[in-house]
Amino acid sequence: AGKGDKAVRYQLEPKTVIFVHDGDKIAQADILAKTPKAAAKSKDITGGLPRVSELFEARKPKNAAVIAEIDGVVRFDKPLRSKER
Repeated sequence: AGKGDKAVRYQLEPKTVIFVHDGDKIAQADILAKTPKAAAKSKDITGGLPRVSELFEARKPKNAAVIAEIDGVVRFDKPLRSKER
C-alpha cells in the first residue's frame, strides 16, 4: 500500500469462505472471499437453465462489487461473536 491509501472494512455474510489469511499480500482483482449461493431448489436439468443463460449473457452484473481498490496486506481485527471474522 502506498502513502495515502486507506484500509477498508467489509462486513461479510455468515458462511462466507475467506481465501486469504492475516498478513497475506493482496493485489487488485484478487479474490478475497466468496459467499455461497442458496442451494438450488430444482434438481432436474431445467432448473439450472436460467443460470446457464445468465452466465452466457454479455452484460454487466447488477450488483458488481469492488473488493479491493488498492494493493495491500490483509489484517484481521479481533474475532467477533462466536469467533467469526
